[in-house]
Amino acid sequence: MDTNIRQQVRKGNIRYDLAFFQTGHEYVPPHVANGWLGGCFDEFGFMSKPEYGYDQGRRQFGYARHYSRCSNGGHNQASLLYMTAERRGGRPLGIGALSAYRQQLDLYTATLTTAWTDPSNYRIRAFASLALPELFELAFNCRLAAPDDALIVRIHFDTSAADNNSLKPWVDRTAPPALSFEQDGPLWLVRSATNCRETKLFVGGPGVVISHDGSDLVVTVPEGVSALRFLVADDALPPQMHTTAVSLLPRTTERFRKEHVKAAAAFWEKTGNVFLPAGPAAKIWLRTKYYLAAVFPTLPKHINAPTGLNGNIWRHGFPQDTYYLEENMPRLGIFDRALAQMAYWRDNLDAVKRYTRRLAGVDGAFYPWIPPFENWDAFEKDGPSNRDSYEFHNSAYVAAMVWNYHLITADRAFLEHHLPVLEEIARFYVALTKAGGTGTFVIDHPLTRSQDEATGHTDTVSQPLCCVWSALFAFRAYRDACAVLGVPGDARLLARIGDILSAGYDVSRLDRPHGILRTHAEDNRPLGQQKHPVQLNPIIFLPLPDYMEGFAPTRIAWERRYDLTTRAYEPLSCGWTFGAFTLASARMRSGSELARDLSMIQPARYADPLYIQFYETSSRVGWTHKGAYYFTTSGLYLQALTDAVAQDCRGMLDFFAALLPEWEHAVFSFSGLRMRGGITANGRWDHGSFEIVLMPARDVSLPVRVSRDVTGISLREHNGRVTTFDGQAEVPVAFFAGCPAVITFERRKPANHVAPRSLL
Repeated sequence: MDTNIRQQVRKGNIRYDLAFFQTGHEYVPPHVANGWLGGCFDEFGFMSKPEYGYDQGRRQFGYARHYSRCSNGGHNQASLLYMTAERRGGRPLGIGALSAYRQQLDLYTATLTTAWTDPSNYRIRAFASLALPELFELAFNCRLAAPDDALIVRIHFDTSAADNNSLKPWVDRTAPPALSFEQDGPLWLVRSATNCRETKLFVGGPGVVISHDGSDLVVTVPEGVSALRFLVADDALPPQMHTTAVSLLPRTTERFRKEHVKAAAAFWEKTGNVFLPAGPAAKIWLRTKYYLAAVFPTLPKHINAPTGLNGNIWRHGFPQDTYYLEENMPRLGIFDRALAQMAYWRDNLDAVKRYTRRLAGVDGAFYPWIPPFENWDAFEKDGPSNRDSYEFHNSAYVAAMVWNYHLITADRAFLEHHLPVLEEIARFYVALTKAGGTGTFVIDHPLTRSQDEATGHTDTVSQPLCCVWSALFAFRAYRDACAVLGVPGDARLLARIGDILSAGYDVSRLDRPHGILRTHAEDNRPLGQQKHPVQLNPIIFLPLPDYMEGFAPTRIAWERRYDLTTRAYEPLSCGWTFGAFTLASARMRSGSELARDLSMIQPARYADPLYIQFYETSSRVGWTHKGAYYFTTSGLYLQALTDAVAQDCRGMLDFFAALLPEWEHAVFSFSGLRMRGGITANGRWDHGSFEIVLMPARDVSLPVRVSRDVTGISLREHNGRVTTFDGQAEVPVAFFAGCPAVITFERRKPANHVAPRSLL
């Protein structure tokens, strides 16, 4: 197996050629962004179809801090601009006129290159800098067939018509931005203001000629080499760095590209990777890891919109959806981007407590279904406009981001700083908890709403199962965090948590004859009517080891997961259902069921034929046409495929727990995976033989399991002592900082087999 990281990553590259356009498949626009700046691009490297109404979603360009305020005080990510192109004289670009064409998104360098001949030759290279997040560059190399020809690029700054052309009647419209254009030598300074934010953008570049036309800038791209660059003027850059960047914008320089390529390479080379056998799973893993860099910046910002910066259907963020993606970053050692996202939750804690008191009338911290980007005190001050604001399960996903980051990094300073978040979330769930009539407890609040909004109930629901799972996770996280830090915490709160955990929640009220719990006490729907598989939450979203296979209602719900949700056998996925099924099967340690769930990724139903993106749903009609690049779902698949080879959701280091049948007799490897206790795991599987190297960052004792039905596995510990154990056994291991423990197993090989080098 090729161990060169660059070559392995490029196996996931996204490629289009002229033959692709004869297949009848939808073209899926490559997503080129760094979480701070960027968007989706068309087949010529521009944004010719910015509006809704296409299966592949909008092609627009966004900036993280460019958003608008809604009537309820919340916010929507707004598009900043879009670019269209034509030949001089108004001649449009068209695939049918081309004699040669190629487009490639190179994952390793995070660069989109588009080249075509018509008969002039054009080559466009685009990237959102991973070294300088405020910068985006398009580099042109044109060889014109006629001396009077040129490429004309129009940059549209009024995006409101495209933003609003397919919204439901009750959804807030985006007003046209207030625009101003100021020329300063070779650069243009554009100011674009929404009803709450103003973005300042420098536009320019060597060789191009830029003029102003109404709400647009018009760029003439001449013969030869030139570039068009965008630089956001915000306070994220130190003043001196910003001054230097502005001075370089109009110059012919490779500095921006080289710094970007270096940073992109480091993103792959210095973080965790799983290189799976060739096939859809390998491409899904690689492309979704790329999306982590494209969606999450290294700079703190508001909550992410799950469809990215270009303002697709979900222009706001959800804690739950953010968690699906964010959970991958500590596991892969992408700590800078993970930490940048945590600032939003911690910095707004006091405002969240005031919001919780105003909305729910209780103490603690409730992070709602759709949080505002800023100014929490103005958010839903007259009450929520959507009952889903009362989906009280959401706060636990913020607790999970905090606690799971600590479990992997063992970062004490991080946990100390975020302990107030865990405490106030736990306080919120205690406030929702009341004594039941049988010595147990119930979730009881007059406004609570089920996670499964398809329940149809608009009145109060009692004992919502989603909140039970959330409360259990939040209580344990806060209790255990206090113990780790050796701090007393809030004694009264911890005593109450102890009482609740000791007596438990009364889930008997949710029992049904077939053994699967109801979503809440009033839910009398037959199986097959749910939108979301809430019963699987303690496996997939809020891991509770004692509520996995050892708890019959959860196990049965997983075994009958396709009976739970509406039209799953069709197959139809509502929201992220199939992604949740896939993650559940990985964590229930079943490679065959994982294969079944992956087979539900139906091209043109739930994903495109090239597995570039997943959709918000597989219903592909009406509003679902707007949901391209639903990164949330991608995050669930990334977790599932990583957990298939290395997982720790049960508190142990568990390897090869859910291998796909076709992987059994193949070769794959993983490196740099961060696991519980500060362990870094590297490993290789070769037709049933394997080697795993576990490197601890600190002294820690943890159980280890290799989930294979084999005997004679060897463990060499730090002191050279070798012990032998069997697969499926839980083996306690004492790790010492900086001293690797090595696990090996050799299966009999064919006579002509060449053994690979050891990972050591």
